Amino acid sequence: MLITAHSGAHKTRRNSKKYFDDIAKYNVDAIEVDIYKFGKTLYLSHMPSFPSLRLPLTFAFDFIKQHNFKINCDVKQIGIVKDVLYLAQKHDVLDKIIFTGSVWPGDLKHLEHGEVYLNKSFFRLLSPRPRDVKTIARYIKTLNCQRISGINFKHTYLSDEFLAECKKHQVNVSTFVVNSEKEMDRLLQHEIVVNITTDNASKLLEKAKRIITR
Repeated sequence: MLITAHSGAHKTRRNSKKYFDDIAKYNVDAIEVDIYKFGKTLYLSHMPSFPSLRLPLTFAFDFIKQHNFKINCDVKQIGIVKDVLYLAQKHDVLDKIIFTGSVWPGDLKHLEHGEVYLNKSFFRLLSPRPRDVKTIARYIKTLNCQRISGINFKHTYLSDEFLAECKKHQVNVSTFVVNSEKEMDRLLQHEIVVNITTDNASKLLEKAKRIITR
């Protein structure tokens, strides 16, 4: 199972230099960043902003290359998957790319590298139920895209019954943002949960019986 440090983990500001400085010392598998594009610039921000005031995506790519992390690229804009992959290729980090967020069917044709976990908006679901899992699994198969690794749903939708259906239909689950210790304990019991994104990476590492610091 992957443990991903949510952007802003450990009470740092999202997508900030302080976040990167803090998370570099933890033994997580991946970091998460939010990505927008302005002109030709891909930059890190949870909301549209002035690129000159934000870190460029190139900073994050250099960081993961140096520290050997994977990177969850939470794309906040439609149609930038291809641009992210182009930049990742230039920085030689294609093997470290994970996509979540605003990924749509048209983006899948560009996914010759990396992997993607599809958010509930991809399936046009307002409130996913256990009975929806079978339909989700069938739809994923029709897409015929080997880069799809599973779904990325908020943990509040992932009841034990929902996760049991995911296991039954072989739909791997990535989830966010899990900060409650009780919820960490519950989700760690489900082998179908292959990634947990958290603001409290040190606590999740401890509960997963992993080495906490590098």
